[in-house]
Amino acid sequence: MKKILTVGLLCIILAFTCQAQKFYSQENLEKASLQDLNFSLEKAKKLKKNGRNLSIAGPIIFGAGFGLGTAAWSGGTEGMWQIGLGMMVAGPIITLIGLPILFTGSSRVKRINEIKHTGDGVRIDLSPSGIYNCATQNYQPGITLRLRF
Repeated sequence: MKKILTVGLLCIILAFTCQAQKFYSQENLEKASLQDLNFSLEKAKKLKKNGRNLSIAGPIIFGAGFGLGTAAWSGGTEGMWQIGLGMMVAGPIITLIGLPILFTGSSRVKRINEIKHTGDGVRIDLSPSGIYNCATQNYQPGITLRLRF
């Protein structure tokens, strides 16, 4: 029963993860409007900045914990030793969390900037669409034409 529950939970998590990655795919970014690209770029820059801050804060916390631990070793209290040890454990964990966030944010910023700066001539996109007609109270087929230059 535990195996079935674990496999089911992993499948659900994998499905949500795959859905999250579709937004930053090359195809979706090419179809996005300039406003959507700018919004996504701001979110990606914020993610990159947070990852960089965590990656920098991890070694600083580890170093402070090491300093606190050595000070406690040479005549400090037991509480100082425990806090220093906790900081020495938390520092690498924070760094290990920050690095993937930094890499993800950097790749998203790079991908969005590539899409924004690919202005090689004129690009025409035709896609099917449905237009709601209020007079007949139903949808009518249509074609969307998008020109980028």
